[in-house]
Amino acid sequence: MHSRLTLMLGLALMLSPLVFVSMHADSQSYGLLTLQGYENVHIQNIDFKHTGSVLIRGNATLVIENSTFELIQNFDYQYDISVIEHGTLILRNANMQSVKSFNINIGEEATIVFESSMLKTSGTLRIDGKNAFIIESKINSGILVLTADTIFASSTTFESANAASIGSGDVEITNCTFSKPITITEAHEYTFTNLTAPSISILSGKVTLKRWVVFTLEDSFGVPLSNGKIEIYPYLGGGEKVTVYTSESGYAIVSLPSDILNNSGGGQYHNYVGNYRAVAYAGGSYGEVNFSLPYYREGGQIIKTTYVSISINAMLPREIYFTPTPHDLLIRDHQRYVIEGGNGSEVAYLQEGNIRIFEDGVLEVNNGMLSIMERDKRFCIIVEDNGSLILNNATVCGYDGGKLEIYLFDNAKITMKDSKLLVEVLEMQDNSMLYSSGKDNLIDGRLGASCRMINIEGISLSKEVNVISGDVRACNATFFSNSTFRSNATFTDVIFKSNLFLDGASDLSNVSVNSITFGKNATCERKWWLNVKVINGGDRPVEGARVILQKIDNLTETDLAEGITDAKGSVRFLVLGEIYAYGERIFAGNYRVTAEIERENKLLHTNAVVTAANQNKIVILKFEEHVVPPFYLTVFISNRRPITAEQNSNVTLHGKVTYNGGNTPAENVTIKATILGYEGAWYAITDKNGMFSITILAPVEKKKYTINVTAIDSTLNIQGCAEPEIALNVVEKKENNSFLPYSEEQIKFILIGLLIGIAAIVIIVRHLSLRRYKTVYSKKKMISEEEALSWIAEQIRTRGEK
Repeated sequence: MHSRLTLMLGLALMLSPLVFVSMHADSQSYGLLTLQGYENVHIQNIDFKHTGSVLIRGNATLVIENSTFELIQNFDYQYDISVIEHGTLILRNANMQSVKSFNINIGEEATIVFESSMLKTSGTLRIDGKNAFIIESKINSGILVLTADTIFASSTTFESANAASIGSGDVEITNCTFSKPITITEAHEYTFTNLTAPSISILSGKVTLKRWVVFTLEDSFGVPLSNGKIEIYPYLGGGEKVTVYTSESGYAIVSLPSDILNNSGGGQYHNYVGNYRAVAYAGGSYGEVNFSLPYYREGGQIIKTTYVSISINAMLPREIYFTPTPHDLLIRDHQRYVIEGGNGSEVAYLQEGNIRIFEDGVLEVNNGMLSIMERDKRFCIIVEDNGSLILNNATVCGYDGGKLEIYLFDNAKITMKDSKLLVEVLEMQDNSMLYSSGKDNLIDGRLGASCRMINIEGISLSKEVNVISGDVRACNATFFSNSTFRSNATFTDVIFKSNLFLDGASDLSNVSVNSITFGKNATCERKWWLNVKVINGGDRPVEGARVILQKIDNLTETDLAEGITDAKGSVRFLVLGEIYAYGERIFAGNYRVTAEIERENKLLHTNAVVTAANQNKIVILKFEEHVVPPFYLTVFISNRRPITAEQNSNVTLHGKVTYNGGNTPAENVTIKATILGYEGAWYAITDKNGMFSITILAPVEKKKYTINVTAIDSTLNIQGCAEPEIALNVVEKKENNSFLPYSEEQIKFILIGLLIGIAAIVIIVRHLSLRRYKTVYSKKKMISEEEALSWIAEQIRTRGEK
């Protein structure tokens, strides 16, 4: 729209005028001021007053720049200012006003341009011409009517005594404020961006309300990302995708529709269209966010700019390296190609062309990002013939959101540790293998495999998984889409968010799944964790109890397993709950649990509990006898004793807490320290190793105290104290001279060092002086060396006496 303004200004000022008037002093005119027939009048840098009316027509132009134009009085013309018949009125950094009310009419085929100007009247402003461009101005009128063929208004305030009337063929109003309600009078389409107005009433036509949206694109460390691409999609469809790019500061600004107001004859109705999804791409990484724009409320202000922040999931590099040649990268014959970020720095290598790893070649990516650029309309990595792709804290993806494909053949292998594969598909065949370890691995793409081995841990798989053959072992994994396994599969602590299809021998331990479908070749054992806790008659944990697990089949009991309780009285078993074989499900999960312990040559028994293993469960067993020793905490203090501290100074104690005096650390236990005969208490919490540090404040009074340190486990309702007690000897606080930040011993050594240094400097200076006197005197007098030395000694003695 600014280009339209520039074009309009150019046309207005490039016309060949027959009359050109330029005024550079205060001026005043009277009567009917008429401009016509290609006349150009340029009022510049003056205060111009006119008594009468102004008529601009017949391709004439009036330019008022850096000036004040004031109408004193109107004569018998219908409008005080009238611009008609291809006339043009341009205000540039100008002020047009009137002592009394005056009316302005921009009539047929006329054009006005208001730029950084102010127009003020209590009369009527009617703009009903061909073009109206109003930029960064302020319009104040009694009645405001905007009905020009084309209206472009930006960053302008419209103040009027009555509702503003708008009816035009092409209206674009941006960042404008209307003090009164707006009435749409004609059946056209209108676009208002970041509009502020009390309300909008549509008699006929369609209004699209847009909001400015400011996007902030950052990496995972909060650093702005420049030149990132953001694609914006209407959340419910029905609109076109909008693409913007971020600036050097990581910002991008775009206007998006939020509401559509319409009246096609059946009354005004409102349609909200402000739900969007934004996907950002930068350096091979991507992130997405859903956001909504504020919607129009009748009778209230229309809300303005919306701010949306997008964080790239993967780490975007500060430095980007391109491979030197734009063709396929071949790694072969035991060659090892390493891409190293180094010390956690962010480095990306962009490979233009496909990558092929074969004949025992190795590609290793450490602490960085490998982004594959397009070649022959494909993004590919091919690993085959004993080749290996090794990823350590790395990301592999297609450049700028490209769909990367990875293929493994013939004993190829991928090893991942805390890494991400952002791919369209990962296809594994011919004895290929996939290994993952760590806690933060991701395969964001379809996984298809007819391979030898998939051994994955700490991984998320976001798309469909289809394993035709090959043993699968998964631990601490999450599958988000439908997954199919047609060969041997072992899952432990795995979550399937969608459907699971099994058609081979499988073992499921603590597996959460939406639904399972078994094929005709499927056999499956499903297992659950059975957690047993043993307590005594006082409801305290019992350590060292022998827990016996028995399986119940047809009222017979078979010893299956046993375990010994830990310091918290706990032990757990992995038990079989269900068997699926040959098209039939068999429930196999009834178990009997009991515990026993020997005390004073007597075998004590708990109650027995029978439970069904259809999910993870907790069973509590209890000894009724109170002879079972209570559970207690032991506190060890590592500080040397006794402890000596100055008055009102900090004292830090270090220690460790264990259960029952053993080696089992007590985690998350509260430590409380007090001083006998002194008010106050200090607290700390033990870490996972039972270690703690607690700082207390020594009393002001000089004497000997006793420190008590107590460990408290509120969960188990037990505690323990440090033994023996800790002696604290508080001594007088030494004066702290701010100008002497060293001890007396340190000051003594510093002074000795200074004296030695001064003595050394004196000896060196004296030696140099002797040499200089010797040389000078010898050259001047041409005497012997003995005479020269005698003279020098005399000079030194004389100066010493002085």
